[in-house]
Amino acid sequence: MPDTTTSFTENTNKFHKWLAENFEQLSPKIEIADLRDSNQGRGLIAKQDIEEDEVLFEMSRDAILNIETSQLSKVHPENAEKLNNLTQWESLILVLAYEMMLGSSSKWSAYFNVLPSGGYNSLMFWKEEELESLKPSRVLNLN
Repeated sequence: MPDTTTSFTENTNKFHKWLAENFEQLSPKIEIADLRDSNQGRGLIAKQDIEEDEVLFEMSRDAILNIETSQLSKVHPENAEKLNNLTQWESLILVLAYEMMLGSSSKWSAYFNVLPSGGYNSLMFWKEEELESLKPSRVLNLN
C-alpha cells in the first residue's frame, strides 16, 4: 500500500525524533529529505558543506539492533544461546523479523516505518535469467 503524504511526513518526523533520542550526535548540517519527486523516497542530504572526516552522527551501542539488544533474546533465555550459534546474517534476520513483528512496541519501530515498502530491487532478489542480462557488464564480477 503506498505511503500517503501525511503518513510519510508523520513517519519521517517520528524517525527524526527517534534519531535524536538514540544517537549521541546528530549534525545540524544534514537532514532527512523527501525525495519522492525523483522516485527516491527519503534520503539524507547535506544542508551545509561537510568537512573531510567530519562526524555527522554517532549512535549509542544500545541503539544498534543485534542479538543482545533485541527482545527475542529476552523472551526466553535460551534464545540468546541459539542465536549465537547461527551465522551473523541468520541471527540478524531473525531478530529483525521478530522486532518488525512487534510493531509499535519495538524500540526500532520508527526506523522500520521509514524503510521502503515497495519491494527491493537488489541483485540478490533477481532470478538467474534476469542476472544473465547483466553478463556483458562487470556488475556481477566486482570483487
